Parts: sequence; C-alpha cells; structure tokens
Amino acid sequence: MFSQLDSVLLVIDLQEKILRALPHHNELLDKNCLLTEGARILGIPQLFTEQNPGKLGHSAPQLFSGDQATGFPVQSSISNTQIVHQKMSFSALGSPGLQQRLEKFACRSIVITGIETHICIQQSCLDLAAKGYRVGVVADACGSGNSVDHEIALRRMAGQGIEILSVESILMEWTRSAEHPVFREISGLLKRSRQVLSLGSKQGI
Repeated sequence: MFSQLDSVLLVIDLQEKILRALPHHNELLDKNCLLTEGARILGIPQLFTEQNPGKLGHSAPQLFSGDQATGFPVQSSISNTQIVHQKMSFSALGSPGLQQRLEKFACRSIVITGIETHICIQQSCLDLAAKGYRVGVVADACGSGNSVDHEIALRRMAGQGIEILSVESILMEWTRSAEHPVFREISGLLKRSRQVLSLGSKQGI
C-alpha cells in the first residue's frame, strides 16, 4: 500500500503547449487537477517538472490554483509543498536538484502522473525504481499522443515492477479509512469529479 506519510506526488511536464497537442486533453487536465487537489487536501508533497519551458511553456495554472479545471473550487484543509523543477532530459531525475529534493522529503514511495507516458513518464519511473523507490504511475492521468504508445508503456512499466494506479484508487489508498480526518473532503471531491466528467462525456468533450 502507498502511505500518506511517505509518498510524494511527481507531476511530469503538464505544460499547456504540450497538453493542447494531445487527444482528450481537457479530461487529462481534469484528472490531474483532481489528483493535485486531493494531494493538497491530504498534505502530500508535490513536485512538478517542466520540459524545456523556454520553448514549451509552463505548467497549466489550474494545477496550482486549488480549483479543478472543471470549475469546482475545493478548500484544502492542509497546506503542502508544490515545487517546480525545469529539465532538458526526458527523465525527471535529470532535473537539477530533484533527487536532492526527494532525499529531503525522506520519501520511499513516488506516485507519478503527467505526459507523455511512453517518454518522460516511462523513463522517470524506470530510473526512480532503479534508485530503490517504490513507484506507481497513475494510468488515467497520463497520456501520449498515440494510445498505442500509452498502452505499451504501461505494460512495459508493469513488467518492471511499476505499480499501475488510477486517480481514485490512489486517493483512497492515501486516505485508507472513512475515519480519516479529511475523508469527507476527498469523497466529495471525487463525487463532483464524476459528475463533471460524465457531463463532459455527454457533451463530447
């Protein structure tokens, strides 16, 4: 099980310019906003990377605002860290200072989300697993330009011991119990997200 106490959420390259080139980018952004907001509520530290931001721009601001891209503001009960690391390498471990930041957090588990699954996500997961971290990839919050690349990368990572997660499963795993102090906030967040994603599907988003 992934624990709230020793996990870090690593969000890779969710930059607006890259996002817009992907199919279903609105749903992908919604899923990641749900995940980052849930992590904020639970007090899970968050690290973000940006690939060559001079050319590709910066992360979608909704990820930092506390408001889901769907328009539902959620008040966090616990404040926590959000730090952006820039990089040129595909693996997040090539980002200056990121390894030191992970060591400072003293985390044992890293939950990874972002884009693209078959490039930066895959290389980051494999590198971090080789360093001895327990690594999980949030499959429904990751994406590639081609669905075949996404699926092949997930299969390869699973074969290398990377755990395949969903947004809802990891938020519930971090919460663990209906008696958790912020369970109602997380549960409400998930319910609102389901309603909006269902509406988006009906409208052809």
